[in-house]
Amino acid sequence: MDAGASARVAELLGRARLAAQPVPDIAASDEPQTVLDGYIAQSTLHRYLCYRTGSALAGWKIGATTADMQTYLGVDGPAYGRILSRNVHGNGAPLAVSDFCNPGIECEIALRI
Repeated sequence: MDAGASARVAELLGRARLAAQPVPDIAASDEPQTVLDGYIAQSTLHRYLCYRTGSALAGWKIGATTADMQTYLGVDGPAYGRILSRNVHGNGAPLAVSDFCNPGIECEIALRI
């Protein structure tokens, strides 16, 4: 994935996230072709969001850790992602539904080391 494609994908995803809107289609020419391409796009998106929100890396997350979830998602292994400090909230923090696109509830386990 070239730097231009990575920047275009990051801007597309970043704008949608900041506007709490659905993600528009990614141009076929910009779609990540490999897992590495996906992680490059993710890293570029992280920098985009940090720059525009003043946020910073707060930690890491891992998903698709079970064979059943990997089958469901059509992937062949777990995936990791970054957690931004602006997305870490204390117990009982009020959150406005308007700040999210298609909000839902998912059980998570978090550790602070």
